[in-house]
Amino acid sequence: MIDPDGNIVLEPIYDEMYVYDDWLKLYIKGSGKDGFAGRATVEEAKLVIPCDRYVRIESFNLGGGQYAEAVKAVAKYTYRNGVVNRQGKEVVPCQYIHIYMIENGKCLVMESGTNQRKWVKLNE
Repeated sequence: MIDPDGNIVLEPIYDEMYVYDDWLKLYIKGSGKDGFAGRATVEEAKLVIPCDRYVRIESFNLGGGQYAEAVKAVAKYTYRNGVVNRQGKEVVPCQYIHIYMIENGKCLVMESGTNQRKWVKLNE
């Protein structure tokens, strides 16, 4: 991506790039089933979440639009969910099978192998 002055602001390494919500959704195809997702700001095209950790990043619709669910591949066809904030920080580690909601600085999650939900504190 280049700016109006012709300067490169995002390197041309992405297989997909498009506006999603108020972010640039970035994607690099992997060699297997999964690739890597990332996010950049729309206005400055500033890379906030590089395409090197997450196979999917949902829209920023948790906690009043301040957080997004992020998904990591932890093994072949095994995925775990966590939460990232708008600065790209993982505030809930990607170790849960479900992310439900964020309320009062906590996130309702479900761990693998259980059918029980629990609240975990956001690591801001």
